Amino acid sequence: MPTSYTGSLQNLCAANATHWLLLQSASYQQQAIEEICRQSNASVSNLLKNFNCLWAEYQNDLDSSVKRSILDCAPIRSFNALSYVNAYFFTVLALIAFICFGIFAQRAVSQALLRRRLLEMNLYQLLFSKFNASMGVGFLFLVLHDVVYFAYWNECSQQLNSALLCNNALYTSVQVFRCLWTSAYLYISWLRSKDLIKQVFPKSKTSFSYVYCACTLLIFTPVVASSFQSLYKFAPNQSLMTYIFQGISSAALLFCDLFLLYVYSRHVSKLFGALHLQVMPKFRTISNYGVCSAGSCLLFCVVTIVKTVSAFMKTADTFTLNVCMMISAVLMHVCMLLLLLMKLALDREWVAGTVVIIPSSLDSDQVRLHTDLKRISALD
Repeated sequence: MPTSYTGSLQNLCAANATHWLLLQSASYQQQAIEEICRQSNASVSNLLKNFNCLWAEYQNDLDSSVKRSILDCAPIRSFNALSYVNAYFFTVLALIAFICFGIFAQRAVSQALLRRRLLEMNLYQLLFSKFNASMGVGFLFLVLHDVVYFAYWNECSQQLNSALLCNNALYTSVQVFRCLWTSAYLYISWLRSKDLIKQVFPKSKTSFSYVYCACTLLIFTPVVASSFQSLYKFAPNQSLMTYIFQGISSAALLFCDLFLLYVYSRHVSKLFGALHLQVMPKFRTISNYGVCSAGSCLLFCVVTIVKTVSAFMKTADTFTLNVCMMISAVLMHVCMLLLLLMKLALDREWVAGTVVIIPSSLDSDQVRLHTDLKRISALD
C-alpha cells in the first residue's frame, strides 16, 4: 500500500484530502481507513475529528464496506460502546417507569370506583383529580423521556457516536419530555402548598404565584437551546449552551420546590403546636414521602448543576458527563417512585380510616385550625 496517502489523510477535514480519498476505489478507501486505525500514534480524538468530517459530508457517497471499516475501528468501537450502554440503560428505565405507570393507573381506577360506591361521588372527578392527573401526566412524560432517549442513543450507536451525526430532533424531544416531567412534578408540589402560602406569608401569595409561573417558564429553557441547536445543526450533547440552560432549569426547580416544602412544613408544625394533636397517619405519610421526594429532587438538581459547572469549567470528560446524565435520570424515577408509594400508602390509610385525637375543649380558633389541618392533608 502506498505510504503517500497516509500523510494526506491526517486531516480529512481538509477538502483536498477528502476529495483525494473519494476518487479512490472502495477497496483502496477501506484499506486506507484500516491503516489509519492501526497507527499507534492516532488518538481517539483525532480519529473522531477526521472520520466525522468524512462521515458528516460524504456519508451517502461512501461504500458500505468503507462505512463498516470506520465503525469497526478499534478506538471508535471503544468510544462507541458508551452509546450502547446508554441505549440499554434507558431501556431498563423505560420498563421500570412503564410498570410504575401501570400500577398507578390500576390503583387510581380501583380507588375511584371504591370511593364512588361508598361516597356516591362523581367518578370522573375522583379519577381525574388534580393530584391523579398530575401524577399520571408525570409518569407518561417520564416513560416518553426514556423511550425517546433510548431511540436517540440507539441511533447514535449505529453511527459514529458523534452528537453531530445523531438525530437532533430526538435530542430536542428528550428535552421537551424532561421539561414536561419537571413541570408536572413541580405542579404536585404546588398543589401541596399553594393554599398555605397566604397563611405563612400573608402578603406574598400573589407574588409567589408569579414566581411559580416564572420558574415554570425557566424550566423550559433547555427546549429553546436544543431547538436552536437542532435548527443550526450544532452538536447537542457537546454544546455548552445546553448544559447552561439545563443548569438554569434545575436551579429554578430547586428554588421553587424547596420553598414550597418549607411553606408546607412550617404551616403544619404551627398547626400541631396550636392544637396539641396526635400526628395524623395520613399527614405523617405525606410529610415523610414529601421530604424524601424533595430530597431526590434536590439531588437531581445538584447533579444537573454540577454537570453544568463542570462543562463550563471544562473539568469533566465525556464519561463524567455521561455518568451525571445517568444519575439525574435515575433520580427522576426515584422521585416518581416515592410519589407512587405515597399514593399507595394514602389509599390504604383511607380504606382503614384515620383516627385523630382531639382535646375535649377547643376554642373557635382551634376548631378552625383543625379543619384546616384536615384540608391540607388531603391531596385528592
